[in-house]
Amino acid sequence: MVSIDFDATSAPELMPMLRSVLRQAFAKDVKVIMLGHIAIGLPLGHTALEEVAAEHDAEYGVDYVNLGYRPGYIAVMIAMGREIEDIFRTDYQGTPIRDMEITRDVHSYADIDLLFGFEHGAVIDYWVRYAQARFHQKMTFGTTAVMAPDAYPYLQAGQIEGLGTRGMPAQQWGHLLVIGFIVLGNLGYYFTKGKRKRSGETA
Repeated sequence: MVSIDFDATSAPELMPMLRSVLRQAFAKDVKVIMLGHIAIGLPLGHTALEEVAAEHDAEYGVDYVNLGYRPGYIAVMIAMGREIEDIFRTDYQGTPIRDMEITRDVHSYADIDLLFGFEHGAVIDYWVRYAQARFHQKMTFGTTAVMAPDAYPYLQAGQIEGLGTRGMPAQQWGHLLVIGFIVLGNLGYYFTKGKRKRSGETA
């Protein structure tokens, strides 16, 4: 199960992770059930899902499905621990989930081997609090760089299986490059200012 819990502001960080996870899943013949708790971000996830599915000739309703968005993520998470059909009777297109091969026998977290959330906000806390702590769902996350420090305690405590950080070294180098330019700019300004002062004193 893949949860899209981000919007366009975090897409540059999280979309590459999402595509990588989807490619791994389809390459290994792992079924993908997508949903999302941020309505304006879910279309981004769906676009990636369709693109990667096409690369692997995956069939909708058999190899993957998008359940869509339902409001009230806490209620959604708890309901899914009991019976997914109670909250997601249909997919995002309105097709009953019991009419599709991929979800015909999926009833709760007990039928989900791994939940992978892509997070840029507090939804990760609720996944851990309700899906993991209450229903013992195995889960891992890809987060924005600013969210990673908040997620590490869950990893260290064994509450989550993994934490996506693959893109962070590139981001760190980018930050160092910007810092380097700032330092060079300030040094240039300092020496140029001193040179102008000395020139003025001579005149």
